[in-house]
Amino acid sequence: MLSTTHEIAGKYAEALFDLAREEGALPKVKEDIRFIAAVFAQNAQIRDFLGNPFAERSARKNMIAEIFKDRVQPLSLKFVLVLADKRMEKLLPLILKAFNGLVYEEEGVVEIRVTTARNLTEDEYGMISERLAAALKKPVTLDRRVDKGIVGGIIIQVGDRLVNGSVTKRLRDFGRLLDDLNAGAKGAAEAV
Repeated sequence: MLSTTHEIAGKYAEALFDLAREEGALPKVKEDIRFIAAVFAQNAQIRDFLGNPFAERSARKNMIAEIFKDRVQPLSLKFVLVLADKRMEKLLPLILKAFNGLVYEEEGVVEIRVTTARNLTEDEYGMISERLAAALKKPVTLDRRVDKGIVGGIIIQVGDRLVNGSVTKRLRDFGRLLDDLNAGAKGAAEAV
């Protein structure tokens, strides 16, 4: 039995991935699912209607079909209609993430989370991407995050490896160094 929403989303993503690969439509379906997730994320009326437990399945499916019928591949539309039928469309962002992971794995692309204190320019992200691709000797895609709490610098995560070059970490490390020096100085003074 699947116990978490991530596991459920992963199963849906695997099913969509397998079907899209069989049909030779991975790139287009990837685009479609990203587009559909963006429409859901940006439109509160759609989210509210689909999230309404009293909305009939047929009305939900009709709404989705009307919005996307001429804008996405038939496979993508069928997939979202199945999600709506099972009231699982709220999992679309997680499904998209899991689906992208499967596509990246298939293509040999490494997904890297890059966290900065501010939005970078496209040129800056491009430079980071190029350097990481050269270091890893593989194509990369960046999962861009902004966290003003890191003050400055950059945090790079590849799988379970983390490189923390943030100003916050450097300040924390410097504070520990000062604490160690103070403790050493106190110990030396007490010994005298």
